[in-house]
Amino acid sequence: ERHPSTPVMPAASVQQLIRLQRVVRRSLRNVRAPLLIAHGALDRTAKLANLEAIASAVSSTRIERLELEASAHVVPVDRDGPRLCATVADFFASVSASISTA
Repeated sequence: ERHPSTPVMPAASVQQLIRLQRVVRRSLRNVRAPLLIAHGALDRTAKLANLEAIASAVSSTRIERLELEASAHVVPVDRDGPRLCATVADFFASVSASISTA
């Protein structure tokens, strides 16, 4: 009902997603790049606790967290989309500036 263009649940795709999640979880410690983690506070699909789980599992020394209070699961098209876009642009600019001065 929620997705009229998809008449059936793509079970094989869901299985692949679960496998991918396992691989990603095991690999998080290999992430060393600066990291911006954003999450919609109204998200009922992914838990907000995942934000801290990711932050604590990576090896990055620079981690920024952004909780978007007015958005759910697909933040770029939700109410906080413009704020997310601006924050990502600022984050990249800051990372780029710190690399060029190093």
